[in-house]
Amino acid sequence: MDATSVSYDSKNKIITAAGDVHVVQTLKKGKTRELWSEKIEYNKETGKIKLIGESIMKEPNGDIFSDKNIFLQKDFKEAIAEAMVVVLNDSSKIKARKGNKSDNLYTFENVSYSPCKESGCKLPLWDLVADKAIYDKKKKKIIYKNVRLRIKGAPILFSPYFEHSSFDVKRKTGFLMPIMRNVSDTGFLLGIPFYTAISPDKSLKLTPFLNSKGRALGSMEYKQLFRNADFSFSSSYLSKGKKVKDPAADATEKQIKSIEAKKRAEGKRWHIDATLKSHDLDNKRISMRYNRSSDMTYRSKYPVVHDHGAYISKKFNDSNVIMDFYNKDYFLTAETHMYQTDDKKTAPSVFPHINFNTRKEALFGEIAFDSDTLYLTRDEKKSEMFAEKFFRSSNKVSWQKDFNLAPFLINVNSGFRADIFNTSKSEGAEETDQKVFPIFENQMGFSMPFESRVGEQKSIWGPKMIFTSVQTTTRRVKIKQREDSIFDNFSDLNLHAINRFGGYDLIERGERVSFGIENSMFNSKRRWLNFFIGKSNSISEDEDSQFKGRSATVGRIVLKPLDNLSLRTRFVGIPISEKVQQFESGINGEYKRFFAGTGYLYDKRIKLVHEKGIAQLKLNCGYKINDFWKVSFSKILNLKGGGKRNLARSFFASYTDECFSMDFGIYRTNFRDKDIKPRTGIILAISFKNLGDFIKSGKNRKYDDAFGMIE
Repeated sequence: MDATSVSYDSKNKIITAAGDVHVVQTLKKGKTRELWSEKIEYNKETGKIKLIGESIMKEPNGDIFSDKNIFLQKDFKEAIAEAMVVVLNDSSKIKARKGNKSDNLYTFENVSYSPCKESGCKLPLWDLVADKAIYDKKKKKIIYKNVRLRIKGAPILFSPYFEHSSFDVKRKTGFLMPIMRNVSDTGFLLGIPFYTAISPDKSLKLTPFLNSKGRALGSMEYKQLFRNADFSFSSSYLSKGKKVKDPAADATEKQIKSIEAKKRAEGKRWHIDATLKSHDLDNKRISMRYNRSSDMTYRSKYPVVHDHGAYISKKFNDSNVIMDFYNKDYFLTAETHMYQTDDKKTAPSVFPHINFNTRKEALFGEIAFDSDTLYLTRDEKKSEMFAEKFFRSSNKVSWQKDFNLAPFLINVNSGFRADIFNTSKSEGAEETDQKVFPIFENQMGFSMPFESRVGEQKSIWGPKMIFTSVQTTTRRVKIKQREDSIFDNFSDLNLHAINRFGGYDLIERGERVSFGIENSMFNSKRRWLNFFIGKSNSISEDEDSQFKGRSATVGRIVLKPLDNLSLRTRFVGIPISEKVQQFESGINGEYKRFFAGTGYLYDKRIKLVHEKGIAQLKLNCGYKINDFWKVSFSKILNLKGGGKRNLARSFFASYTDECFSMDFGIYRTNFRDKDIKPRTGIILAISFKNLGDFIKSGKNRKYDDAFGMIE
């Protein structure tokens, strides 16, 4: 205890400390409770303590109590005060005409609660006013009796009973905010989610949906954390709707398609998605997922999952098992994939896909062995050029050595690879006469990293040049690739690799020279520029036109010259087949109260299922009216692939302060995919700090596929 003066009344056995009194009580685990007051009286007989004048008590968790007079027991666990003010650790404030603290239970009378700031005599933006309130620190909740929600002092809602969690609660059993939506084949949907925190390592969320057309719709999500794994499971079900009549004998193609779409919408629909992932295992990782649904648009149309895409949804589901085993000498990956699409003819299975790599020091360098095996099968052949069943095993032995000849770093890699192929007999799918193809691969790389400085500006440069030679037979080169085998054609990571083409069965031939440079620039605050650009050029005189002059250029630029301005660009070019295979670019900036951004994406990569590729331009801009209000507008334009040019556009007004946020927006989408139609809607999202959120969205479908009429 610190004080200006201390006196003792021996007759009444009262110790009095006066003048800037500061008392510290040391608790377990190094925690403390502190008192500040103008004057403190301690009665040795009763053990009671009285804080006189402007007094403050700070609890170990950071809560602060203040009052003119506070009465405490000897151990400080119990307290009584008049006109008490409590400032919680998250700056929320409780005011009460009378307050009583008993260990972890606080009781208040004629109380108000608000997390909003107060300035002068102004009322907070919102507060809760109640006859009585109990703050249970152990259960981490605040309970009110006869409570009113006020906005700027005006009462809006009343309830005889209300409770909400304290600020430090992360999970709590109870009802979540309702989900409201309007969908054409179910009508108005009202979802009432119930979340239960079963235990610290388990949780369950159940969401039944009421709808105006009487169809049963519900979803559930379960999560559990094990000692060395985590498990998640989600599922939903939509019952059948009204029966749709079969098309008439003389129905047109358009009418037939419309009836088929209605049958899909009125049929029973469902999804199951379960994932088990290991963690904290020695030398291994295991992941298993079962992912199936009645069709590919179901999860995007209904609010049964949180990760459905608004405009571009997946065209397939992937159920898989992936296992990794590793130590300092080897790495082994084994994968199995079972794909699902709306058309079974496009749903391949990969079983197994195995990659094995091991390295050993030998012959003054490193000897590496790689083995990659793939077996792929389809339900039926998709088209003439693809085989029904396909087996490929690639095995390689290589030697590599690094030399440090300042200022150069030299890497030498030489190896022999054998590819084994076997394809089934089907119309248009080649069956190779020669099953084993020898391939010789050699590479030598030169790099010269260095650093330069100009004042406080530092640059790190990394120029590199690589010579690559891949020799194989013409028959190996002519084996047609399958769309399943492409995972990424080029990137700034594999441009200089011996086999720069990603994929299971792609190979290049002949000699090639690659070069590139990377640079990062730093100032005293941060790295403000990073770029990489590289190119590969074929220099061999190969008679096969597939490889004549084939080259690739890739690059990336990340620029942030100012705190409020940033630019990013990434591109991949294949001049002989596509001028640009992939291009991404975007810029974001702010000037005073204005903010704007634009992003462009072009992607021609071949996916699991053939698509036309996408080219989209996103624009967004806005204005900050003041510290709390802002308005924004966004638009997504479709520049490739047919369909509507305007994919989506929206306008939003937002308010945010320390205790309340609100977003109100109007949007329009023109995306179509089977039974997903263009729609117009509104979104209203309101959040009261520590109380929860309220979100409502309404949609009105404007176009009818069957008749082309506006509703």
